[in-house]
Amino acid sequence: MATVGMNDKTGRPIRVWALLGPHRGDNNQVLALAEALGLPFEEKWLRYNQLRRLQPALLGATLKSVTADARAQLEGEPPDLTISTGHRSVAVVRALRKRSGGKMRAVHLGYPRISPKHFDLVVPTPEYPIPDAPNVIRIPFALSPHAAREVEPADRDMLAGLARPRRLLLIGGPTLYWELAERRVFRALRGLLRDAAWTGGSVIAVGSPRTPPELLEAVASMLDETATP
Repeated sequence: MATVGMNDKTGRPIRVWALLGPHRGDNNQVLALAEALGLPFEEKWLRYNQLRRLQPALLGATLKSVTADARAQLEGEPPDLTISTGHRSVAVVRALRKRSGGKMRAVHLGYPRISPKHFDLVVPTPEYPIPDAPNVIRIPFALSPHAAREVEPADRDMLAGLARPRRLLLIGGPTLYWELAERRVFRALRGLLRDAAWTGGSVIAVGSPRTPPELLEAVASMLDETATP
């Protein structure tokens, strides 16, 4: 990505589309990469119809799985680069690339459920069963745009009230390819609490939209029962 300049060979500004969808975590990854490029980019919100249930290999290169209003914002000349995630966006990316005559570059974050050969770059995290390929770069954690964003004063005040060192437990949730074992979450939390009891500090546990509510309740109970901040 470091080779992308502000203008293409004709002097025209590089056009980047960030393809966004219904899942906040997915969108955060797309926006993180788009912002890191340092280039202007357009946000394209994709809304899907019932055809979204079909696998990308069956859909092929088509816009038929997105709603009419979503198709309207994709009209005209395709961009120079798309940044996408989630298997639902794959058909859209392939359709745009076909319309561009193969000139458009495409970066996909996560698992497209189709061969990486359909993209210039695929960036998965460890849980996805993607075979090695020259255009596959694996990263240990999902991208996030939040490191570069200003922290709200209320959040700063909350953190200021917690003793250092602050130990953080981030709790995700089960996916099609990843099982969240509750016993491992509890074991990790007990380890953090034990370390804090020995050496001081505090423990913070944060869930996500995928975290089962009953698991969050169990974690909250464990934290309520300890003297550790």
